[in-house]
Amino acid sequence: MDTQNVKVSKSPEVILTEAAKPAILAVQLNANVPLSLVRGKLCKKYLSLSFMLQCIMHIFFISSMIYMGLNSEKISNFHVHYSSTEYLLMKIVGPINILFAAFSRLYGFSNRHATLQFWKSNVAILDSFLRDSPTQAVSTLEKRLARIRTSLRNYFATLLVLIICTHFTAHYFYRGFYPDFPGDLNLSFHFAMLATLSQAAHGIWLSFFLKYYTVLFESIQQRLRILNQSFSEINLNTIESLNISGDGRIEAELNASYNLFIKVRSQVQDFCSHFQINLLTDSFLSSFHVIFCIFICLRWLMESEFETKRIGSLSLLLQAVTFGKLIYYLGTDGSRLQYAASKISEELHDLYNKTGSRLSFRCRQTLQIFLMKISTNPPVVDVAQFFIIDRQWISGVRF
Repeated sequence: MDTQNVKVSKSPEVILTEAAKPAILAVQLNANVPLSLVRGKLCKKYLSLSFMLQCIMHIFFISSMIYMGLNSEKISNFHVHYSSTEYLLMKIVGPINILFAAFSRLYGFSNRHATLQFWKSNVAILDSFLRDSPTQAVSTLEKRLARIRTSLRNYFATLLVLIICTHFTAHYFYRGFYPDFPGDLNLSFHFAMLATLSQAAHGIWLSFFLKYYTVLFESIQQRLRILNQSFSEINLNTIESLNISGDGRIEAELNASYNLFIKVRSQVQDFCSHFQINLLTDSFLSSFHVIFCIFICLRWLMESEFETKRIGSLSLLLQAVTFGKLIYYLGTDGSRLQYAASKISEELHDLYNKTGSRLSFRCRQTLQIFLMKISTNPPVVDVAQFFIIDRQWISGVRF
């Protein structure tokens, strides 16, 4: 099995940056994290902080939200067409949107240096994989990372269409109900609503890392599968234990795969720790928006008094889909990460069934420790020990 160093045409950071480009663009546009792509020596791109970009975006978003908050009484005068229940919900939703959107951006700004360090640790892990993996595994790894970019680009494009449609239907709704809406409040309303909707784009940034770790686990599984395929039952029946352990191929590959697994699992734990606040706020805000929008949408669809409310119900439905996609994608990515890690366990069991009695004690011990680490402490997206992000988190049912 060829485990020699593999030469790649691009540096690890360039490869990872290209895969994450749609996610980086998403957090740039919604001003969550002040990141930018910078050209360094030899025209290589790397990720850096952009203080000016963050300041400009904060001026637009946060000032608009604060202005809307200060003029909430003036805005409430236009809510004469709402029922008492709808009016109460609108009074609750407005401040929540303003607080969460402003908090998310200020938190991202204050945590910018830690985010950059977190990014560099992810680059270091990719470098380890590119250096220590066999040629076939490296080639597959690069293709899978390229597919991540395609997946994120499609997610970003869909989200952008949803945000634009939601924004214009909401604008039509407000202009239909309130033709005399003041111009300054109208402009602030546009920026504040855009800031709230674009919060869903932060899910693309989180989704990238979950997809990235899944690909790394799949890469470990692939190299173990290659190891399994290199030892057929026929060959093993004619080889003594001393020859297998003396060759050292299994032991060396197990140690390399085990070390890579520990690195990725540790990085998943760092992801949960670094994005703990973001995962909590995004989960709460998205769930709250989905429930609120569906509730008001159903009320308005059942009313026939105002045709404009039907346009408003469409806007609310689009908002529910926008934030619902964030929940769905994060839950799906979390489940896929767990599944990829479980497949490593299957390959290890298969290897043990083929070679277990013929391995040296040290090699069997490495294999058993590897299996124990996966079974007793599997990689999961654990959010502050409150909940685990997977598809069961979406449905609210855990078996």
